[in-house]
Amino acid sequence: MKLEGKVAFVTGASSGIGQAGALALAEAGADVVVNGHSQMQKAEEVAHQIEAMGRKAIAVRADVSKPADVDRLVAQTVDTMGKVDILFNNAGIIQVAPVEEHSDEIWQRTIDVNLTGHFLCCRRVVPEMKKLGKGKIINNGSIFGHQGVPNAVAYGVSKMGIHGLTRCLAVELAPYKISVNAIAPGNVVTPINDPIV
Repeated sequence: MKLEGKVAFVTGASSGIGQAGALALAEAGADVVVNGHSQMQKAEEVAHQIEAMGRKAIAVRADVSKPADVDRLVAQTVDTMGKVDILFNNAGIIQVAPVEEHSDEIWQRTIDVNLTGHFLCCRRVVPEMKKLGKGKIINNGSIFGHQGVPNAVAYGVSKMGIHGLTRCLAVELAPYKISVNAIAPGNVVTPINDPIV
């Protein structure tokens, strides 16, 4: 994979799969926008690692569940890097509890970050990709997006939604040469999985 001259933007890139994805994209030649929210020091460290590879990188704080934050994040990406070729939607959260203990807040926050966040980022980058005449969107789903998961109903449903979002956008955006795919990792030893590993 050769990505010289490409600009990638990775949400939730301060640790785990997002961090690994950001570094892999940089290793393949891309300049990378490293999005973080609650762990900006780690996001800055990832950006420094990418710069040490000879690539451009910036770390940008944004809550992907908030439209205004996403607008600012993408605008800053375009202003600094000039374009968006690749979006890796990775930001996500999980809270473990039996269904009867899933509060309204757990449900809504999980859906907002995991599913709505993916949608908002896709919606905002698509016009930028249409200007380029092509683009790549990768959504981080989950194996639990294809099967049930106990004690994490909001997480499981959010990941099922991500796979549905991916299928819808893949069909809609194919005529514009924008490919939309999802990955479906199993349990990976990352901070998000500490409660269930």
